Amino acid sequence: MTRPWGRAPKGERICEATPQGRWEVLLTTLGAMSLRGIDAAMTIEIGHRRRGLQAYVEQVLCMPTEAG
Repeated sequence: MTRPWGRAPKGERICEATPQGRWEVLLTTLGAMSLRGIDAAMTIEIGHRRRGLQAYVEQVLCMPTEAG
């Protein structure tokens, strides 16, 4: 991601390289927030959103507890 605004000395332009074109991979970021901050974060490709969300819930948010 690139910034929409920038700073430069008065009368000068900002020089910044920004990639152009179509992105082949779109990403979704999942996370769980608590009072301690972000506990679990995961990034998945948007094409695998349903399977990724299911795996995230099963393996990260609802981690199986061990007997004992």
